[in-house]
Amino acid sequence: MLGPLARRLLVAMIAVVIALAAPAAQAQTSLRVNVVRSLAFDRLAPGMPSLTKGSVPTDTGVFEVLGPPGTPIELWFTLPAAFDGPSGATLPLTFDPSSASFSAAQSTADRIPFDPRLRQQFRIPPSGRMLVFLAGRVLVGADQKPGNYRASIVLFANQVN
Repeated sequence: MLGPLARRLLVAMIAVVIALAAPAAQAQTSLRVNVVRSLAFDRLAPGMPSLTKGSVPTDTGVFEVLGPPGTPIELWFTLPAAFDGPSGATLPLTFDPSSASFSAAQSTADRIPFDPRLRQQFRIPPSGRMLVFLAGRVLVGADQKPGNYRASIVLFANQVN
């Protein structure tokens, strides 16, 4: 059984441990981009073009951009012309002026389209977080080799002064 002094010391030690274990609330001071979900086309059939409209949550690439609220930023993508596949096979990949969109409210309901092929300027919303969505189109040839196809897509963010 603990005496009153020992109980107070134990409570104080627990409070210190909780304070040390709790993450410190920190304001975002720099820009950061995270990949939430990669752009994927799932199963494709030879000879059929496939378009991701971004209307189905699993068919779009999703990026999270974090930064100080109100910060003016510039976003741009590196977009490949094709996916690379087995034995040197390629799968053409295209983007159009409405292939990308962003949401200041982090939802699919208020997305505003933009052209991912061009640099775009935005402001970080009051929440300090915005989502960027990316869709595209692949053209599957009639003699397309089966297998997995991959490409790197990168979203860059830079503060604008």
